[in-house]
Amino acid sequence: VLPLATAQPSLDLLAIAARLPQPETGIGLRSPQEAHLRFGARWRVLRSRAFGGGEGLARLALSAEFAGEAQDWPLHPALLDMATGWAMPLVPGYAADHLWVPLSYARVQVWQALPADVLSWVRLAPGAKDGEARFDITLAAPDGTVCVEIAGFAMHRLEGGLTLTPPDPRTVTFDAVAEAPG
Repeated sequence: VLPLATAQPSLDLLAIAARLPQPETGIGLRSPQEAHLRFGARWRVLRSRAFGGGEGLARLALSAEFAGEAQDWPLHPALLDMATGWAMPLVPGYAADHLWVPLSYARVQVWQALPADVLSWVRLAPGAKDGEARFDITLAAPDGTVCVEIAGFAMHRLEGGLTLTPPDPRTVTFDAVAEAPG
């Protein structure tokens, strides 16, 4: 971890949006990964998305009931998760019949905490092989001020899918907890 030595950048959101088709809009748009995973209410943050030419732009916002959490989490888990994973259709040949899981970030630069309303500019990055995708992602405040830059975000396609069976609540046991001295 090193302090950032460069000035905080800003995005020209109008120029990015002008390169893309009209966005799909709605409250809590479904992520392609929801074909495989059930995200909770906090994760229903996708408000608009547009794809074109190897890039995409999305607006994500925590719902009113969760917006205050952005003050408690510098990188709110739901915003960060969806802001990095919403653009799977950019992957050549992508189909929602496989679950893709995150592998790594090559570099993450954080200038400021994510606000409750954020824009995610995703670019398909070179260097991916079959069954893998790489993205460069910039997360910005609605005014274009860059909050987080991610380079080389890698995701991997699971061939066999993910099968998790919920436990039978009648078989769940807990370890004994010894009383700690006062």
